[in-house]
Amino acid sequence: MQDRELDLLVALARLLRKYGPEPFESLSASLASPEYSQKLADLLAETARVGRKTGTKGRPSGADRRGEPTRKFLESLRPTQPEKYEVLAILHDELTDGTVLPSVRDMRQFAEELHLPELRATSRQRAIGQLIRSLSSLSAEEIRHRAQRLPRSRLGESGLKGWSDIILHGRGRPAD
Repeated sequence: MQDRELDLLVALARLLRKYGPEPFESLSASLASPEYSQKLADLLAETARVGRKTGTKGRPSGADRRGEPTRKFLESLRPTQPEKYEVLAILHDELTDGTVLPSVRDMRQFAEELHLPELRATSRQRAIGQLIRSLSSLSAEEIRHRAQRLPRSRLGESGLKGWSDIILHGRGRPAD
C-alpha cells in the first residue's frame, strides 16, 4: 500500500469521532461481501475518472506541506542510519497524527525529561520538527526505548504495529 493510500485511510479513521464506531463496523461487514467490494471499487474508479476529467490534482494538506522539511531531514538519515530513520519515521507519523504527545506542552515535557534542548516552537507542526531533530542526537535504541513508553491513543494501533515489527522482526517501514 502506498503512502497516499495510507493517508486516505488515516483520514477515514479520523471520522470515527464524527460518526462513531457503528458505521465503521457496518462498512467493515459490507466490505467482506465480494459484490459490495466490487461496487466500492467501481465507485472509487469512477470518482478518480471524474477527478481526472475535472483536473483535480490532489495535493498535500497544509500540515503535510509544513512537515516537508522534517521529512527531508528524516530521508537524509535513511542511507547512513537506517535504524534511526525507521524509529524516527514511525515516531514522526505518530506525532503528526496525534497518536502520541498530542499537545506542544506534552512534547516540551518529553524533551525536558530526555534533557534535550528546549522546544521553542509555538505551533504543533514546528514542535514536531524540533523534537525529531533533537531526538536524532540520541541512539536509535534510546529513541525506541523512550518512544515505546509513550501513551498512545486508540487511533495509534497502526503505529503500535510499526513498533512491534521493529522489535520482533527487525523490520521497519516498507520502502517507498
